Amino acid sequence: MEFRFNIHHQAQWSSKLHDTPELPEVPAMQRRRLSRLTKMALRVCFDMPGTSVLPSVFASRHGEISRTLTLLNQMIAGEPLSPAAFSQSVHNTASGTYAIQAHNTQSSSALCAGAETLPMALLEAWSISQYRQTPVLLVYVDEPQAVCYQLFQDELGDALALGWIIDAHPQGQILSEWRPNTVTTPSTSPSTSLPMSLAWQWWQQQVQSESTMKSIICRHPKGEWHWHVA
Repeated sequence: MEFRFNIHHQAQWSSKLHDTPELPEVPAMQRRRLSRLTKMALRVCFDMPGTSVLPSVFASRHGEISRTLTLLNQMIAGEPLSPAAFSQSVHNTASGTYAIQAHNTQSSSALCAGAETLPMALLEAWSISQYRQTPVLLVYVDEPQAVCYQLFQDELGDALALGWIIDAHPQGQILSEWRPNTVTTPSTSPSTSLPMSLAWQWWQQQVQSESTMKSIICRHPKGEWHWHVA
């Protein structure tokens, strides 16, 4: 399986540079209720032009699990739950919040696909763009998990938000290809076991620096994702 697309704009936010995103676009009363994860997602949205009129895909492997954990601990302690916190503990919190703040009335998806959340989000955004013949806003956001969940964590990384405006095109600059383990095609492209979001971020930095490295392979137990820039 393969598909091609162009990237018109992109943005990123990383906890390596800042503790919490600044978000002056959102009124203070609403802003103080948002989790860091949602602020990260909104930051990359506002950093790209024209996103308020585009359909969107918001993707996160773990979503608002930190807020959910807080609610669970409050339940265990017999404390009353905040209705506002409960309403923002869902996977589409960032999607809905951005739609409200940007007055975006287009369709939006909230997606999770385990370790393959990023490539599946790319495929979802490509499908929407292909069907509707319009660019699509794509946002990937995630952060490290609480200590109690680290036993189950199979990826390491910092808090990271990535945003793109992508456009499906048969001759697109970016080629994304999935090769299952049953396919054994030799490749000279560099491969990595990094989380796919970090691998993509690093690869795009290499491409933007005019490096000769045009391709990267992200390995998965069931196969490989190949990304190549023309």
